[in-house]
Amino acid sequence: MELAGSVDWYWQSEIFFAEFNSAINRLPGWGLLSGRLALNNIADLLDVALWGRNLTGEKFFQSGSDQFSGLGIVYHQYGEPRTYGVEATIRF
Repeated sequence: MELAGSVDWYWQSEIFFAEFNSAINRLPGWGLLSGRLALNNIADLLDVALWGRNLTGEKFFQSGSDQFSGLGIVYHQYGEPRTYGVEATIRF
């Protein structure tokens, strides 16, 4: 039996998504913490893992579009919320 774990940190700095750097087309910086803990080779037949993404519950914008001059709108799209789960692999 083997215990394995990992922790990941992703950082995206502030960006502007249009040709003119104005406050309406600015996305602030954000960071995401994710992790995974696995127990492998249980009886040489089973692997079980717990995983989580965005563990801190960060609310962030991952993209946006500036259609202000043509359509009069600017929008931002939220990134994925906190997610977590369990994985199991059976070898036969």
